[in-house]
Amino acid sequence: MKVEALLASAATLALTWRCARLRGLDPVKVLLLVGANPLYVLYGLGGAHNDLIMLMAMMVAVRLTLGSPSSQRRRGAAGALEPDASGAPGPRTRAAGQPAVSAARRDARAAAVVVAGALVKATVAVLLPFMLIARRRLSVLAGALAAAALGAAAAYVAFGAHGVDVVGALNRDAAFVSSDSFPTEIAHLFGKPGVFPIDHDLLKAGLVVISLHLLWRTWRGYDWVAASGWTLLAISVTSTWLLAWYTLWPLPLAAIARDRRLIVATLAVQVLFIVHQTPPLLAPVS
Repeated sequence: MKVEALLASAATLALTWRCARLRGLDPVKVLLLVGANPLYVLYGLGGAHNDLIMLMAMMVAVRLTLGSPSSQRRRGAAGALEPDASGAPGPRTRAAGQPAVSAARRDARAAAVVVAGALVKATVAVLLPFMLIARRRLSVLAGALAAAALGAAAAYVAFGAHGVDVVGALNRDAAFVSSDSFPTEIAHLFGKPGVFPIDHDLLKAGLVVISLHLLWRTWRGYDWVAASGWTLLAISVTSTWLLAWYTLWPLPLAAIARDRRLIVATLAVQVLFIVHQTPPLLAPVS
């Protein structure tokens, strides 16, 4: 499992580097933000969690949507794409000479990879609606449905009906409460002993509102990579079951997003988590 995590991490970092270059960002800074992150090294690699496999799938999908370096150069030379408010190419146009069929195939593959990653860790599935809205191609939906059907068939063959009961499993996980979660700490600040069922409902409603707002902004031209990162960060913050490596979910997307507020917010959440974990380590042993 540690070798598997190491290989997935190496692939994630290589893909993040490549995405940074294709998006016109400094790949060295981006690589340091992700690969030298203490939580990434200590908890992600040290714990050999499957989240690293999920992150690898996520970055493969992002890399596929960015196209080839030659198409990026054609985009810059032809000026065929209208930049959106974040400076990203708009979704309604494409570069001169870039075959629509190949772009549609890349989008289908990207969506399929996201679904494959979601079969490892369901959280990455939040990229799909943002990808669909930003790319505005039915190939995204077709790729996702094909991969989901194949995954469901494999799960049913291997595990029976329990293998396809994803919603039930997610609902059970969502009911868990950890002492490290932001909702738990906020409840303690207000003098409550913990998180109650009504709090779960309020947190879910808040997450839905945030997601809908980000979907609307993506429709208006906001960078879908940044919108996906904000959603992953919101999931980790509103979750009542927070583990250290959950704060890594938005990190690669935040590093390559053009909205630099996302990386600031992601690192701030990680710092708060570290601060929360530090005092028990310094307490005297009785």
